[in-house]
Amino acid sequence: MTNHTNNKQQSAICPACGSRLRFRFPLQLGEFIVCDECDTELEVVRMNPLKLDWAFDDPIDDDDVEDLAFEDASGSYDYDDEDYPDAEEW
Repeated sequence: MTNHTNNKQQSAICPACGSRLRFRFPLQLGEFIVCDECDTELEVVRMNPLKLDWAFDDPIDDDDVEDLAFEDASGSYDYDDEDYPDAEEW
C-alpha cells in the first residue's frame, strides 16, 4: 500500500470483498468511497497506511435509544406488555 506522498498512487483493500482498490487522487480521512467490485460503501479510517472500513453514516441518535430495552438496577427489563403482544407465546 502506498500513500499519496511522492505522487504515488494510493491503494487499499476492500474489507467486504478483498479487492485491491487504487486511487488516482489523494483521499481524505473520513472520505466515503464505493468499491468498484462489490458496491460496498466504505470510509477512509486511516491514512498511512491507507485503510478502509464499512461506512456507517447513520449513527444511532437519542430517539433511537429511547426505544431500546435496558436493564434496571435489579437486572430486570422495564417494558410494557403491549410492546410485545406475542410475548406470552414464547
